[in-house]
Amino acid sequence: MGDRSYLEQARDNAGKNDRAEALQVCNNPCMTEAQKRSCLRAWRMIDRRPKHSTQSQELGEYLDRQNRLVADGIRQSQLQTSSNIALSFTTTRISPTTWVIQEDDAFREHPLIYVKLYPEIPVVVLCDTGTDAPTEENKKVVGASTHLRAYLENTPINSNTDRPLNPDKHPYLIMQTHCHYDHTGGMAQFLRGGTTVFLASGAGRDFIESDFARNGLYDDPNHPAPHYKITHWAGAFERLHWPQPFDGKTHVDEDGDECTPTLSNYQTLTCTDADNEDLDLGITIIHTAGHTPDELAWYDHAEMHLYVGDSFYLEGDEDMPIIFPDAGNLIEWVISIRKLAVFVRSENEKAAAAAALLPQPSHLEEGIEDEWQHVPARVKISCAHTTTGVDGAEILAALEKFTYDVVSGKVPVARSEGEGRCVRDLWKMTEKTTMRMSILAPRKLMEEARGFFRYRSEREDEASYSLFTRI
Repeated sequence: MGDRSYLEQARDNAGKNDRAEALQVCNNPCMTEAQKRSCLRAWRMIDRRPKHSTQSQELGEYLDRQNRLVADGIRQSQLQTSSNIALSFTTTRISPTTWVIQEDDAFREHPLIYVKLYPEIPVVVLCDTGTDAPTEENKKVVGASTHLRAYLENTPINSNTDRPLNPDKHPYLIMQTHCHYDHTGGMAQFLRGGTTVFLASGAGRDFIESDFARNGLYDDPNHPAPHYKITHWAGAFERLHWPQPFDGKTHVDEDGDECTPTLSNYQTLTCTDADNEDLDLGITIIHTAGHTPDELAWYDHAEMHLYVGDSFYLEGDEDMPIIFPDAGNLIEWVISIRKLAVFVRSENEKAAAAAALLPQPSHLEEGIEDEWQHVPARVKISCAHTTTGVDGAEILAALEKFTYDVVSGKVPVARSEGEGRCVRDLWKMTEKTTMRMSILAPRKLMEEARGFFRYRSEREDEASYSLFTRI
């Protein structure tokens, strides 16, 4: 049976809410790895179906109503709040200079895309581009932007004084957190003009360039991998500046035409001062291999905000586990999480030390002992799915404890899927907490992690996972 036949069968069962039948298709031992990934993606549609799903008749009535409103001149930004059915993109402002865009895509991945603007620097920093796979329902909404670049440049956003996020069509610096299809599917849109910088982890270059389509999980024949080239391979803890130099190589734009960006043209478009000044963007890149070899995080120093991609996230309303593909590595992942924990703690301590040096305000009124105090800022973390703006130290502490409990065998397997060497296990956090997480990973990756981190103590029945000890 071909990929499409398996996929259609799984999706049909998903549409009927038939979990058992859909999972049975996913576990068919005759399928290839690519077929299993496609079917598992369809199977996840059952658990992760948006709560705003409606019957087809209600959806049709909604679309007719929306189309009439657009025809009458009602702005799309007003439509987004007039119904529980979302358009392709929903935007929320999370800081003075940053917005998060959630994509409502055909794969039901619902990735989070981050946009950072600079008042004095003519560049739009974009973190990932989503799937570029609009749903059939969203395609029917007249006047709605179903592709990210058009949305950024043309759609008014309420939280941006009713202006698009990039009405002046400034160049883009796109930070690719990793190469999976739900984060790179929209890259080709940004080739037009030849001024976009595509940035990825220098540590993951071999992984990306060896087989981008396969490693990016582009399994659906109707959703092929985009053709673009990374123009900047970021080093570990590299501080980003603007403009970024191009490599001078020829690239293929979204229409299939060759274009060769030049540094002179690039600087003319991106830097208005006479000396083409090297401008600090206040962003540091952190290599965080684990989920994939090319995973990266980035830190916004001015806003003390860390963006971690798919390295981890909370389950959220969709009960989404932290998913590891076959190319993942739990050993690398644990080390990356420890790296981020140390980084966040260091930044929090710097902020606390700076706040302690500020003069404390005097008493508000005579006789009142309580004083106003400067409360130091703390690092916030946002992820590529389900999670935005949570306290960084808190989520990392919860993640470290949960990971320790899983690796040490304290958390039982909640569910298994697949057969033989392709078995994947799900571990779920059992205690009631706002930091609820789960991990879905190939069993072989967990076995490798347990073998690496564990050593035998003097007593044969004891084992210690000392590398999880807090630094």
